[in-house]
Amino acid sequence: GQQPQTPSSGSPLAGAQSAAERPSVSESETGAEATATAVDRSEGDAEAGNAGAVISMMIVEREQAAMPPERVRRAIEESGFEFGEFAIYHFQDLDGADWFSLMNAVSPGQFDPDDLSSFETPALALFMQLPVRGGADPSLVFERMHQVATSLAESLDAMLIDDRREPLDSESIDRYRELIYSHG
Repeated sequence: GQQPQTPSSGSPLAGAQSAAERPSVSESETGAEATATAVDRSEGDAEAGNAGAVISMMIVEREQAAMPPERVRRAIEESGFEFGEFAIYHFQDLDGADWFSLMNAVSPGQFDPDDLSSFETPALALFMQLPVRGGADPSLVFERMHQVATSLAESLDAMLIDDRREPLDSESIDRYRELIYSHG
């Protein structure tokens, strides 16, 4: 599969935000690419030749400060994620297949459930891979990921941004749906 696309760090946010208000999680800080590569490698040869894609979105603290770690951990756990492979969280179907994952958006991207400081971060990254493991309908998995991400952003009083680091809006969602359709 492909790694998440990394837009230029100078990509403007939509709306009337000043440079000071923009999320500034730079490419050098994000661990999403490394984890997506590791996830790709873990699938082995069964997926070889089947070009996939990664759909990602981020939850970013509005003032670019670290979110309170106890709130972050509680919000993740209350959203139905399970800690697992690659030291990140996974949202699974009833059979235990990973639908989408959540990681710390700051390198190395991992969490340690026994170390509260690993949850101190200005941003979280959610991502799903196409095709979805377990054969689930990718459109339904995306809708669920979007619902969970929206709920998490609200509970953390944070912004939800797309893979271009712009506020997630109907245009972003349409673009993601097109990507899902093209890989269907």
